Formats: sequence, structure tokens, C-alpha cells
Amino acid sequence: MANTPFYVPKLRDNGAWADYRNLVTGGFGWRYDRALTKVRFVANHHSVTQPTFNTKKDVDNILAIHRANGWGGIGYHFIITSEEVNGKDGLRYARVAYVGDIGSVRAHTPNTKGALGLKAGFGNEDIIATCMIGMLHQKNPTDAQIRSAYWLYRELVTQEPTRLPNLKGTLNAKLHGHSTFDPTACPGNWNWQKPRIVNYTDPPKIEKKTEVRLATIPFTAKTVDAPDIPKGEERVIQEGADGEKQVTWEVTYTNGKETSRKIVSEKIIRPAVEKITGIGSYVEPEKPVEPPVEPPVEPEPTNPWEWLVYIIKKLYEALTRK
Repeated sequence: MANTPFYVPKLRDNGAWADYRNLVTGGFGWRYDRALTKVRFVANHHSVTQPTFNTKKDVDNILAIHRANGWGGIGYHFIITSEEVNGKDGLRYARVAYVGDIGSVRAHTPNTKGALGLKAGFGNEDIIATCMIGMLHQKNPTDAQIRSAYWLYRELVTQEPTRLPNLKGTLNAKLHGHSTFDPTACPGNWNWQKPRIVNYTDPPKIEKKTEVRLATIPFTAKTVDAPDIPKGEERVIQEGADGEKQVTWEVTYTNGKETSRKIVSEKIIRPAVEKITGIGSYVEPEKPVEPPVEPPVEPEPTNPWEWLVYIIKKLYEALTRK
């Protein structure tokens, strides 16, 4: 009885993985075991049942249908259910139930067409089968189902080269709809589904964060006329000083890398002080030139008495002149 541990890290880490092999009839031993080296392809199916949005109910419905077929368990290895969960990474995933050990042969894809070089009628020995819950011939799978399908198929086809060496390859080459192998409408519009699964990429993870930083407000400078400073002389009237402001940014990160940044608010903590330099324009006015003072001219005496006084005065000036 095959007991092959298997999980998808991306789905497990986001709460979208459930190992149901112990919870359903035939989860391990039915029908018979096979070597994992025989597995060459993955087949995608749909359930043609209404979504219940509950993992257990979806699985129980499929089990009931397959038991009614006389089978000893569920005919698929995995069921991509209709129950969605919010992952830790912020994305929505459809829960995936591991219902049939991948080391066992189920009853899902007989390959009556003998497609892809496989022996007709023995497809179940060479194929891993997954079933998406839903009426996919009427309505396409949800984004969450496409996302979970991609990560499941990626794990099987590209991450298990040791245990599944012949399944190793590209999703485009190794993943097929049931209709590739058998004349059926299953799994619905595969031409719509497959490229979306194969080419799936996670949408960019966008986060917005607020950052608060202090920033310098550089001081400005100007010159002014200073009529009280001598012309041609420069003199600092007021010293400049930088100010400080608090800047709030909204920063956008895409997949962890900063992709944009914008200012949402600014608050001045200390205003800048402008530097003022005075350019002197003062010119001292010239003093007026005073005319020379002429000594007074003494009038000549006009009579003998005045002449006598005049002569005595001159003699006295001559005697006293140094």
C-alpha cells in the first residue's frame, strides 16, 4: 500500500492544503500501487457538481459518486475544492485535498485515444489526476482555483525531479485536460483554462507605508541697500540659520521594493532665518570752501588830530610786535 508524503509548500503555508488520504475510503490502497517513475502526465478534470464552498462536503460528494460507480475510493489524486481561504500573502486560494496517494493507480483517465504515446486503456497507470469542483462546461473556474491549480501542477512537474523523473518538464507539455485522452467534454473550456494555469503569475504585492522624517530647511540669503554703511562696504546685518521640518511620506512597495514615494504633509518645527547682507551706500558730504578773510582796511586820517593818533598807534604796534 503506497504511502507517499506530498504537499505543496505554497498552498500549505497559505492554509490551502489538506491531506485527506486518511479521511476517505481508499485514500491509500485502492486500486493498486505503481512506481512513481511511470508517471508521465497530469490530467485536469472537473466534477460536474455544484460548489459547496466547503472542503469536506466537496470531497464527500465526489466520494459518494465514485462509490456509486462501484469504485473502492475516489478516482482522483487531488481535488481542487470550491472552498476559498485568504492566504497569509494576501491572496485567495482554493483549498486542495490530497485524496488518493500518488503512488496508487486510480480510475480517472483510461486514455481510450492512446494519446501522447501512452498505451490505450492504461492511462491511469501513467497519469496523475486532479479534479476541480464545479460545472466548468458552464462556468469557468475561479481565480482562486486557477491559482491553486498552478501551484499544485508546478510542484508536481518542476519540483519533483527525483521521485517523478518522467513527469519533469514544462507545464505546457505535461499538463492536459481529460479530453486529450478520452472523448469527453471534461474539463470544460480547456482552451480558456490551460493558458491561465500555465502562464499564471502572482499579482504584484503592493504595500503602502508611512514614513516620518526630519528634513533641513536651508536658509536663504539676500542683499539690501544700507545707507548707514560706507559706500562699497559689505556688512552682515543678520546671520542665516537652517530651519527644520517634519516630513510625512507615503511610500509604495511592490514585491518588497520601493516603487514610489510622495509627500503627504509637512510640519515646520523651526523656521529658517534669512541671511541679510548690507551693501553700503553712505557718502560723507563735502564741506563748503570758505573764502579767505581779508584784514579790515583802516581808513586814512582826515585831520591833524587823527594823524597824530594814527602815528602813535603804529609806533605802539611796532614796539609791541614780536
